Amino acid sequence: MSIIDLIFGRTWGQRAVIMFAVALYLYLYIRSPTVALKSFTDTRHMFVSLLTLIFAAMLIANAIGNMIEPEAISGVLGEAAGLRGVFMGGFIGGVLPGGPYATYPIISELYREGASLAAIISMVIGWSILGISRIPYGITFLNSEIVALRYIFGVPALLVVCVLSYLLL
Repeated sequence: MSIIDLIFGRTWGQRAVIMFAVALYLYLYIRSPTVALKSFTDTRHMFVSLLTLIFAAMLIANAIGNMIEPEAISGVLGEAAGLRGVFMGGFIGGVLPGGPYATYPIISELYREGASLAAIISMVIGWSILGISRIPYGITFLNSEIVALRYIFGVPALLVVCVLSYLLL
């Protein structure tokens, strides 16, 4: 990776996000330099606090890739695993802790090591819908009734997504 790729991103999607951020901060700086500098400082603190978590997630993802044989991953989550593997992917996604910065490297490594596209899509959606690690936040900020309803609707929704991803992918 070159320094230009690091600064401007390797894909057009990354470049679009970077250009938007630069344009936003230029606008913010012109409009209110104090707010722009505070926002930049807050961002720097957030980045430093997340850096260790992101690094740990990448370590875990690569350890998974090196510890578990690709045949084992493809046997459980690959094409040969069929619908069972897709369901397994959805529920594995549901128990993965953390935000996308922590889970996406793990999911990416499973895909690279042999999980099917349908299992990966179900895993990402399972992480989004179920998010078991977010239950305490739901109970704290909302209430247990809302959390229970989330699962009453979420589990069947995930099952439908798993079947659709299996049939369509």
